[in-house]
Amino acid sequence: MIRRLESAVTYIRSFADFVLVTAPEHTAVLDAFAAVKTIKQQKVFRVILNNVYEDSEIIYIRKFEAAVHDFGVKIDFLGMLPYDMMVRDSINEQRMIKEACPDSEFGYALEHIAEKMMKRY
Repeated sequence: MIRRLESAVTYIRSFADFVLVTAPEHTAVLDAFAAVKTIKQQKVFRVILNNVYEDSEIIYIRKFEAAVHDFGVKIDFLGMLPYDMMVRDSINEQRMIKEACPDSEFGYALEHIAEKMMKRY
């Protein structure tokens, strides 16, 4: 198990850039914090908050930013993906969300994040 973890960490460290996706739940944010602590040589962590029920859950990102500040890393918050039952429908149909449910909130949020990433990179 430890060898697998070490291999995973080595593999992740080989990337110049990656996106950390977490959820607005204490355990998910703690896992994201542990990931940053383990891979802290990365100076900027791009983060997406997934399964968001309401906008006030942005507080999880603010707490996360404060927690990782001591590691000398910055959080580039890309956006929030709302909880949307249409995602489950898309998965069940094995179709992309914008194809299966073109008017879904999740699809629009995903497009917005993708556009933001294309402008930055």
